[in-house]
Amino acid sequence: MRKWAALAAALALLAPSSALAEPVDPGSVDAEITGFSSAIHTPGESLTVSVDLSSTAKRERVELALLVQTEVPRSRSSLTAWMAGVDSSATYVLRQREVELSRGDSRVDIDIPAESLRWGYSATTWGPRGIELQVRSAGEVLASDRSVMVIEPSYDISPMDYTTILPLTTARDDLAELAPVDELYRERISSENPPTDPISPLAYPAARAAARGARVLPKLTAPGLTLALDSALTAPDLGTVDDLSQDLVAFADQRAHEVLLLPSFDPDLAACSRIDSPLLAPHLLRRDEAQAALEEKGIRARTDVLVPAAPLTRGVATEGAKADSSLLIAHSDELPLVEQQYWTPSARTRLDGMDAIIVDDTLSGILTGQIPRTVISDPVPLNDLDRRQLLLGMSAVHYRERPNDPRPLALMIPRERTPDSPSVAPDQLNDLLGELSKARWLRPTTLSTIASSRPDEAARLALPEGQAAPGELTGELASATSLAAAQVTAVGRLTPHPERYAQLGDAVLETLPALAWRTAPKARANYARGLTELARELGGAISAQESSTINLISQDSALPVHVNSSLDEPAEVTISLHSADRRLRFDDVQVRLDPQGTTTAMVPVQAIGSGNVTATIAVTDANGVPIGEDAEITIRVRADWENMGTAALAVVFLLIFIIGIIRSARRGTRTQPVDPGSPLDLASRSVRRRGGGTDPHAEVD
Repeated sequence: MRKWAALAAALALLAPSSALAEPVDPGSVDAEITGFSSAIHTPGESLTVSVDLSSTAKRERVELALLVQTEVPRSRSSLTAWMAGVDSSATYVLRQREVELSRGDSRVDIDIPAESLRWGYSATTWGPRGIELQVRSAGEVLASDRSVMVIEPSYDISPMDYTTILPLTTARDDLAELAPVDELYRERISSENPPTDPISPLAYPAARAAARGARVLPKLTAPGLTLALDSALTAPDLGTVDDLSQDLVAFADQRAHEVLLLPSFDPDLAACSRIDSPLLAPHLLRRDEAQAALEEKGIRARTDVLVPAAPLTRGVATEGAKADSSLLIAHSDELPLVEQQYWTPSARTRLDGMDAIIVDDTLSGILTGQIPRTVISDPVPLNDLDRRQLLLGMSAVHYRERPNDPRPLALMIPRERTPDSPSVAPDQLNDLLGELSKARWLRPTTLSTIASSRPDEAARLALPEGQAAPGELTGELASATSLAAAQVTAVGRLTPHPERYAQLGDAVLETLPALAWRTAPKARANYARGLTELARELGGAISAQESSTINLISQDSALPVHVNSSLDEPAEVTISLHSADRRLRFDDVQVRLDPQGTTTAMVPVQAIGSGNVTATIAVTDANGVPIGEDAEITIRVRADWENMGTAALAVVFLLIFIIGIIRSARRGTRTQPVDPGSPLDLASRSVRRRGGGTDPHAEVD
């Protein structure tokens, strides 16, 4: 048997000796059930089973026998055990015929008349039955294969609601569209002709993921699909809302379809819950903006559903509550029941006081093509036929466990197996879900409909505290990257194009917690390191020069400060001088630095006393955020010299004045006094009587 050959050793360890087939020669004959005339058999109709045979013998006559279980399996485990080849339930021969094999491959159709299929007319006979093909020769089983045939009830039943959650998010290959940080810097800032209006680097991975979504969504027409969409794929600021909106409108308009919006770039909520940093804020903001943009286009999308990846912890639930989530998606494998019971509980429940939907991991595993690990140690791959038949059969067993209590089901495609991967291609997924929608015991619906149903009361274990998953973002890397982004943004605020610098930091910081990086932690660390190195480079791009000692001999003056800039564009900075010595007071000064050069700034200073003062030169932005490293300058303050010089000059002038007075006093009067009665005295009196002058030396006629 072709598909079980690789598992023979593992199954032999699990199967009892009575369940093992007789020894066969796998090199002589091989057989496989490849199809049924209808995926779900309707009572009263005939059935055709298609079989592929392969033989290495020249010519051989063999007998083909179809065996079927006498009863419908009562549990999921018994049905999966049948498919894994470790169940020896009672069977009987349903149909047999002889064929002649020739060397090579051939196909045989085995017809089963309706009168041989007397099932589906009662509650105990409808549902799945294991069917086995045996190739016999002389009483020896040469090859065998197993599958499941499913019979629908011939009477009306109340259908059971189900939905399938399909995450469509940015993947690791999408994140690879982000260019290295140094390359982005050269292209957007330091090139001779940078783009005048550069779009965000985040637009590139988002556009790639949106393009994949545009290829996938038109192929998903089966009802009962709930799309969990990364909001980066429909974000207005990234330009993806127009790329995907038309396909989203067509998807949302179909029966039982619903759209959920996840935070942008699908952040790892488990990592965010353990890191003391507001990493989620920009992701939630973009999610809300995407919701508003979709509403304008007539698409209603929920943002209050938390769809975390494993492992689910109490911290993740708490983080979801902070993000205004009112409904939690959990996995059955992570939350086992406190007490085992013979039926599978409803998908609708409550966890830690929060409304929740439990994804059925068994059915989800079958949907993606594997028999669950609960049966054997390693998952068994399923071909397309067995995947479809086992999925239908398992859902029927779920219904039959409690037919009067049709408990809703929730399935989910794991993120690591998106519809773009080979294991579950969009066409294949659509076909599988289309067959589910045809089952009379199933009714496709939306997640919101299931969420509105009554919660199941089955007790489950509490959410664990949890440990870090392999490849999860660490707090150390998150902290270092946040500091680097802040440094790059701070330098950018000094330039004429601050948004270009901010985009560099955002490109790394917003993709850092992306869940897709879990599978490539080294690539994430390398990308983040590029931002750290750029921050270190820009941090030293602007610096104040050390200076020799400056003499300050006046109370009010200005100090020359030289600032170097290696940036490729001008920068507006604030120069501040600080000193613990109170003998100097400084005023901040704003200066425009020339690119790739040195600029001298004159900083006003006021001296209060004399002495030697050490001051620190700081270059900051307008908000006082430091840029680069500080420098020191020594100032020899002699502010009293000016006063002393002025006083000395005043003393000199005063002395000169005093000396002049003294000398004049010592020399006496230069003009001799006039004797009374002399001619000169008489002439002077005569002039005064006539009103003339008083010059005693005037000539007299």
